[in-house]
Amino acid sequence: MIEYSVNGDLHSFEDCNIFYRDLSELVDEHDEITLDLNLTHIFSSTAAGRMVSIQQKIEETSKKINVINVHKPVKTILKEVGLISELKNFHFEKL
Repeated sequence: MIEYSVNGDLHSFEDCNIFYRDLSELVDEHDEITLDLNLTHIFSSTAAGRMVSIQQKIEETSKKINVINVHKPVKTILKEVGLISELKNFHFEKL
């Protein structure tokens, strides 16, 4: 298992693309990833879309992404847009 820490907010298009590229490369190489969102307080719809893209990439596999340190504003967004149930290979800590 490997840990990937997001280095700040996922607000800009560029930051979301870097997030997608990094996570995409990790799921190609590893079966289990810990995704640490401790430094992420802003989470845009583009970031949500990138998570959906990762889910689509790995949905037919046994790969697993454990999401930890999710701050309240990010939790709220994930719940309100219904992503928790859609991201079946993502396992959220304490949501």
